[in-house]
Amino acid sequence: MSTDLALIWMIKLIFSDEYDQSLQQADRTLEIDPRYSEAIKTIGYVYEVTGNYKGAIEQWVKNEQVLGNEKRAEELRLVFEKTGYRGYLRKDAKDKEVEGEYYDAACDYAMLGDKDTAFVALARAAAAGQQVDFLKLDPDLDNVRSDPRYVDLLRRIGLPQ
Repeated sequence: MSTDLALIWMIKLIFSDEYDQSLQQADRTLEIDPRYSEAIKTIGYVYEVTGNYKGAIEQWVKNEQVLGNEKRAEELRLVFEKTGYRGYLRKDAKDKEVEGEYYDAACDYAMLGDKDTAFVALARAAAAGQQVDFLKLDPDLDNVRSDPRYVDLLRRIGLPQ
């Protein structure tokens, strides 16, 4: 299976709450290509949504190292050690906004319970033409789905409610 197909399969499994199978697929993909960033991020993501925050950070640090971002890897590790997972999310959200990755920032804000900032970031993502197709499936956004602004956002970007 090509790494692109593996990525599609891993995403499908995650959004179907098939976390064990997603981890197995990521592990098989890493056997083929140990430096495949998307498989490393998938493992981190599964750890995150299942509450293994330390494991998630370890994977994201590993991913930054694979990408050659040693400074960022060390920074992530230190932020987590000093401020815990919530501190990591705050820093990551701010970094993602600076980088123009508004959807990822919105996910972080939603997980922090900061709905107002999450909706601002989601609106920016949509306005910037960033992919928001996973808006209805992404577990990171579970905290915002009960908010009336969520239905309004779906309507504005043309996704069925």
